Amino acid sequence: MIYHAVEAIKQGKPVTVSTHDGVEFPKADGFPDAELTNWARLNKVPPNFLEAVTVAVLREWMKRYNYLPKTARIALSDLEYEYLSPWFKENEAAWQEFKAGSSKSYCYKEYTCDPNSKKRTLWDITLPNLNRIKHLARLGIWQSRIHVKEGQTRQGLEDCVAVARAGSHWQGKGTIVEQLVGTAISALAHNQILNILATTDIPTTDLKQVQQQLSQIYEQGYPLMNTEGERLAFLDIVQNVFTDGGLGGGHLIPQKWGWWMDNENDFEMWKDFGLLTPLSTAASIIHARRDETVSKANEFYNRCAENAKITPYEKHIRKLDNAEKMLFSLSEYRYFLLRYFMPAADRVSEIVYRAKISHEATVMILALKQYCLDNKEYPAGLDKLVTSGYLKELPMDPFSNKPLVYKRTDDDFILYSFSYNFTDDGGQIGKNSRGEPRRLWADNGDSVFWPIQKENE
Repeated sequence: MIYHAVEAIKQGKPVTVSTHDGVEFPKADGFPDAELTNWARLNKVPPNFLEAVTVAVLREWMKRYNYLPKTARIALSDLEYEYLSPWFKENEAAWQEFKAGSSKSYCYKEYTCDPNSKKRTLWDITLPNLNRIKHLARLGIWQSRIHVKEGQTRQGLEDCVAVARAGSHWQGKGTIVEQLVGTAISALAHNQILNILATTDIPTTDLKQVQQQLSQIYEQGYPLMNTEGERLAFLDIVQNVFTDGGLGGGHLIPQKWGWWMDNENDFEMWKDFGLLTPLSTAASIIHARRDETVSKANEFYNRCAENAKITPYEKHIRKLDNAEKMLFSLSEYRYFLLRYFMPAADRVSEIVYRAKISHEATVMILALKQYCLDNKEYPAGLDKLVTSGYLKELPMDPFSNKPLVYKRTDDDFILYSFSYNFTDDGGQIGKNSRGEPRRLWADNGDSVFWPIQKENE
């Protein structure tokens, strides 16, 4: 990306093409091409050239990271390293603060509220800046890649552990959005660890250390989805948009529920056309009363909590209805408030189970690598890892309720989950809607944790 940016500026061409795979992207707003073009014209490097290019490229990469998985696994080029390494060295103190914070047993999260807000509800509370947290995690992965480039593989693995620890602080509590961010951060760390294992020979002592560190992150068990934050927020809405007392515990107030149902401009538009009063009043008359609304809300969130403990495979075998289906069986007019604010709980629960088995698969792969170094071959079966003390127990694939499938090959192994079709496809990966191979979580093949695509494959 850096090489392309510099060459494009020199030649007066737009910065539109990714370095490694040729996928075209438009130039993002804020890219300092004017400054760099001037440098190219004068053939003179300004004092902040290095910083300008580095920061611009980092911002571009952070925007595109999730959409270029193949590129993310390619080792840093010499030119990329030349420009990125000094920037990270200058900010080493900040990275050490991040690592130190990730190792704490607690996490301070700042929630703020607009003091001028008239509603004064939980929905007015601003979540911590999750984008910054994600950016820090991605920079941690870049730091790991630089350490690996410098031959400091152990340090690169420790960077990944720090990112995984940071992600764990956001899992299993708070809002669903915060939990998903924590899960995504954790996934970045595990992916980078596997990338390192696929491209670097690591001594057994380092493998063991990383395995222990990852295992200790979730000593109390991997956190499953928690919807209590969403329950509390919805009950707070009820507190604000229903009357208190009377038939059924109170009725929906026409002038208030519209604030939550849509943005304020639409709300004002209704009022300007004189439609607010008759429509909102009619809706309020039809809607269930306060006690019944709270009862159905608690029933829904209780179902979410129960379903969060049930693996996707169990739901499939038992043909369990998801929580959303239960809610959609209710009248869309009588319970529109609840249906409007319903979280996609079942989908989030599946994502968490995917993250759980990905974490456990990474720990298992580290154990398998140790076993091979110690015994000059991979074990014939996974049970050997437990009996030999490399693992305490075998993790269960949530898409089969059996251990992950392991097969020893000539000089390697394959490890995979049944994935969404709940069928053993022999380690054959599925394809996405465009017909492209999808290594993980396709609904028409297995999710293969190992081997992963190596550089230049």
